Amino acid sequence: MKKLLLLSAFLGCLATASFASNAKYIVDETIVDNLFAQSSDVSMAAAGMSVFELMAPTSVTNLSADEVTRKGFIVRTIFCGWLAMHRTYLGTEGMFWKYFCTVGVIPCGDLIYTLWKKENFDNFQGSDKWVVWYNK
Repeated sequence: MKKLLLLSAFLGCLATASFASNAKYIVDETIVDNLFAQSSDVSMAAAGMSVFELMAPTSVTNLSADEVTRKGFIVRTIFCGWLAMHRTYLGTEGMFWKYFCTVGVIPCGDLIYTLWKKENFDNFQGSDKWVVWYNK
């Protein structure tokens, strides 16, 4: 059965390749040369810009290095919550294995708590509690 499948795949490829032909496509080199002669240079050297100027950010945010935003916390919780990046963002260290082993259950709770309670992150910041949103 494997040989039959392999043989049919090979014959299919061979049939496809046999119908391919480049006889229909003819390139007139004088037309191509004329197009290159009429074109304008759009390289970075012609624009007078370096690679670093092109990669520079066009808008600068006014956040300080220590400022924590709710959006930043939510984005980190959604995409990197299972790695405890959102807790590291708020200053809590040593939570990686706890969050990694729960496979995203606890970060979902953190996300729901953050979306439900529209308050600051005072209870998350620097807290050594694993589950901040659960109070007995």
